[in-house]
Amino acid sequence: MLAGSYGSAIAYEIARRHPDRVGRMVLVGTMTAIPDHAQVAMRRLRNTWPPETWRLTRTPRSTCS
Repeated sequence: MLAGSYGSAIAYEIARRHPDRVGRMVLVGTMTAIPDHAQVAMRRLRNTWPPETWRLTRTPRSTCS
């Protein structure tokens, strides 16, 4: 998983909740938390997208090291 800025906090939370689905992570410009105002906006946005948009899928491991 590759993530930056707000995405780094989201990626960290995904990895924490679903460690079996995240093999490796690269976090760029990391944040320790998502501010409350951004969490509200993300929840609102999430509710407008179909549930399959948020379904996590495991991708094959890269052969790169």
